[in-house]
Amino acid sequence: MKQITLRLPDDLYEEVKREADQLGISIKDLILLMINSYCFSQDVPGLPPVFLSRVA
Repeated sequence: MKQITLRLPDDLYEEVKREADQLGISIKDLILLMINSYCFSQDVPGLPPVFLSRVA
């Protein structure tokens, strides 16, 4: 597995954080859901399952 760094403008970061907090998931999990949803809508073959971690 590879790791990337994602730099977001402050206002976008706050919006993503707020959405993740409302859903009770981490920012990382929300971004993974967004990427997975996009890939699924584009019929990306071999799409791996996404497992969410719970925010304590």
